[in-house]
Amino acid sequence: MKRTVRLSLTVLSLFIAHSCGLAQAKAKKIDELLMQYQAVGKFNGSALIAARGKVIYRKSFGSANFEWNIPNTPDTKFRIGSVTKSFTAVLIFQLVEQGKIRLDGKVIDYLPDFKKTGDRITVRQLLIHTSGLPDYNNVPDFFRAVQSGLLNRDEIIKRISEYDLLFEPGTKFGYSNDGYRVLGAIIEKVTGKPYEQVLRENILYPFGLKNSGYISRSAVLDKRASGYSKRLGGIENAPFYEASPASGMYSTVDDLYLWFQVLDDNKILAAGNRDLIWGLSLYGNAYGWLVSKTSLRRTEDSLKLMTEGAVFGFFARAVRLSKDKHTIILLTNVRAATNFLPDIERGITDILYDRAPQPPKRSIAEALLATIKQKGVNPALEQFRNLRSKQQNRYSFTEDELNNLGYFLLNNMRKVQDAIEMFKLNVTEYPQSSNAYDSLGQAYMVSGDKELAIENYQRSLELNPQNKNAIEMLKKLQPN
Repeated sequence: MKRTVRLSLTVLSLFIAHSCGLAQAKAKKIDELLMQYQAVGKFNGSALIAARGKVIYRKSFGSANFEWNIPNTPDTKFRIGSVTKSFTAVLIFQLVEQGKIRLDGKVIDYLPDFKKTGDRITVRQLLIHTSGLPDYNNVPDFFRAVQSGLLNRDEIIKRISEYDLLFEPGTKFGYSNDGYRVLGAIIEKVTGKPYEQVLRENILYPFGLKNSGYISRSAVLDKRASGYSKRLGGIENAPFYEASPASGMYSTVDDLYLWFQVLDDNKILAAGNRDLIWGLSLYGNAYGWLVSKTSLRRTEDSLKLMTEGAVFGFFARAVRLSKDKHTIILLTNVRAATNFLPDIERGITDILYDRAPQPPKRSIAEALLATIKQKGVNPALEQFRNLRSKQQNRYSFTEDELNNLGYFLLNNMRKVQDAIEMFKLNVTEYPQSSNAYDSLGQAYMVSGDKELAIENYQRSLELNPQNKNAIEMLKKLQPN
């Protein structure tokens, strides 16, 4: 009997050692991948990776503050944008479980002044983005007014209450940050407390999320990462993005990992409500989460639970692959025109499932810009052709790369003819892109070539009849 016990313990020890060895090997590959992304300027932030419920990787890259050369660390606090919606949704469900809110209750039941559409929109429709409310990001004058910081919460909700709906509530999906602002107002009305106080008292404090909170324009916050915009000309300070129940929180990789655990343990909500939040829905995006099926193994599908966010200077992405309890959390305080966190996540997922990740590609726009500055636009066009034919796997030749370069030449360097050449190259590479022709039309308009501006805006509109910018520009160029 003793020999059997010793043999069993030996086998168990070997199994544990083998598992630890595999985890260390995966962590090393993840580290190599993230260092590659940092080397090409595509990752500056923090990462936490868990495999089968155990953290195997936790590391930070680059600077929390470039001006003072302060490095990011795992306890650096980042803005997390729309990840906030996952917290707001839970606050609503807590109030539902307390009998203070009904999911199918009307907005006007809780906000009596929301008269124009409040009797047509339900709480559930706000949560799953089927309310018909617009998104203020697409309403330029309102966006500017909100970001000025001069409107208080009541004034913002009053403006939202005066919207015309984009569609009849419940009939379509339309992502709306304003819907979650209204949910925040309902939370405040029902509890009689500010949203951030309810957030602290109901989630952050009782469940130990000590390094998460609601951002403030003025308050001093220990270990806060500064937000930056990455342009072709370099890193710039990003403006402050006004906080709201749709996108107002900050957090760390550790706290977001804890957030997954809090939900997983069914300690914060009844199991049925947690399953609703983390369940498949008609439009995928619901209750603050994107939930989808993903095929990671040949024999079975897994649910992918994701919450992501973006505000000025920041991107955030948190993913749980539920079948294997793999977790990927990525936070960055440098926001480029392209969000590279999805690419990084895919690479890490490949490593977790024993596949070779795709290495990051260098920016063709950065390479061409350096050549333009040193030698001019014609050598840059020749460089593009050479790299396109010989180093296609090393550089990113996406439409956005060339478009961003064209606009940098047009707006920042005032090299209008060079910008035209880059936009012409883009429409050659992407002849079915409405946006590429729209950009070329704008460059011709700036150059004073009205005829070619009209021609390219018309082509853009042929490819996309819903292109509002092309419609407006053609009205200006052809007033009669």
